[in-house]
Amino acid sequence: MKWKSLFSKEEDTTKGFLVETSDKIQQGENHNDTSKNQNLYKGPILDTSPSEFEYLPLPELTGIQLGSYPAYLKSEKQNTAYGLFWTFADLENYNSALEGILFFLQNKEKTNVKYTVREDETLSFEIIHELCKVEGFFDGKVLHASTLIARKKENDPYLMKRLIYRNDGMRYCRIAIQNEDEIVNVLNLRTTAISPETLIEAFIELVYGVEDVQYLLQKEFKKDVLPFDESLRISLPEKEVETKCFYTRKWIGEITSFLDAHQQKDFKNMNTYLPGLLIRRIMYLCGPIDPLRSLLYKVDNPLYRVEIRKGYSVDELYKLSMKEMEAIKVISDEQLKASFVRVTSTFQVYKKFSYEEASEGFGYDFIVNAAKNASKRGQVDYSLYLLESAMIYLLHNFQISYFLRGICHLELMVIHADYFKELGILPDNALNENGIPQEVYVKNYFHAIHENNKDTSSELIDYTISDLNYNSVYDFCMSLCELMLPLTISLQKNKQS
Repeated sequence: MKWKSLFSKEEDTTKGFLVETSDKIQQGENHNDTSKNQNLYKGPILDTSPSEFEYLPLPELTGIQLGSYPAYLKSEKQNTAYGLFWTFADLENYNSALEGILFFLQNKEKTNVKYTVREDETLSFEIIHELCKVEGFFDGKVLHASTLIARKKENDPYLMKRLIYRNDGMRYCRIAIQNEDEIVNVLNLRTTAISPETLIEAFIELVYGVEDVQYLLQKEFKKDVLPFDESLRISLPEKEVETKCFYTRKWIGEITSFLDAHQQKDFKNMNTYLPGLLIRRIMYLCGPIDPLRSLLYKVDNPLYRVEIRKGYSVDELYKLSMKEMEAIKVISDEQLKASFVRVTSTFQVYKKFSYEEASEGFGYDFIVNAAKNASKRGQVDYSLYLLESAMIYLLHNFQISYFLRGICHLELMVIHADYFKELGILPDNALNENGIPQEVYVKNYFHAIHENNKDTSSELIDYTISDLNYNSVYDFCMSLCELMLPLTISLQKNKQS
């Protein structure tokens, strides 16, 4: 029977796929069937009458993208396609299995991943990630993919030796020479080695390997690196670039000054959270690419890379991190502006943890309690940093739902109201003169995220906003974090019961 594309149809087929390959797959059946969990978000019935805050105050609806990796924007149809992988693999229908993963990786506009089913039943595809383009095809047995790194002018034995050494650190890909002068990153995977997780990991190695080798060529060999495809780089409005440059420098100055002034014993261990908070704040709220992003990762690595942390004390790791911070302080205006462009993002360099992993592996409650203790000692500024870090870590490192992201966004908009007002996301009258949100704005905001996301996830969540505290910015942010606390562990409790 001739293979037909199952996932490229424009019409909505989230209720099930008519799969022609076998009677074993019935319409709507898959390994991750979530059709039994509808009306997923319970919550208060909010005032839906027109108001001055009637428009949906969600950052993604303004054209300003928060974060770079849109895993939380996957549709139910895409999640179903991901779950069908093993169903197809069990039937040895690897064409449809692979197509489902490519379909899962597509953004809403379908601009980052394109694929075509050929007449000979092979699958060709193209993946865009930032300034890198991957081209490949699947012949039914082996997946082939490659991306061009650079062109070499002449044969350099030492260069070839370094590239071979670079291959030793790669799990799935290899650096190779093709057409005599092209340096490429190559991926070849047989069907027996493909799973959804390993395939995405291999694609990530393919695109991020390009950045590593280009840096090697520029630093050590000064070879002419092939210019990036400038069509993949979209300029941001000048005001948005200026705003992000200004606040990047402002936030770096504020947190480093705070750390310099607070080195007493009470802060020694908790200070390690703040460089990480700064990095994730800039990464999530501003979304830079290189050269700024590479500098940010260098600050972050001593604190969170296990292979670097081994053998060092907390104090030593903190000093290593702050040493790397100096390079960011002196980055030129030209380099900083070049870091803020809009690119198409498909993969995230950090692993996106599942909801259950977030509950098990992230000390959300620990950070919230630390913030309470800091507040009791009169250290309100420090407690706000900790509350923000709890939210920003969830946003940057964990694959929480779009609904929960909306709650996190609200807290960030309150803490960084000036930044969000500059970008046109936060209405001028959403907060009172003390920076506390208007209650009517909060109610309409929750109504917006509730209505926009009640049918897009399989998470069953119960929540109430009647306990939110509007006495001060700190009280509101703490009550919002406490609202989030049972939501971040609710599925884990269900899993254990």
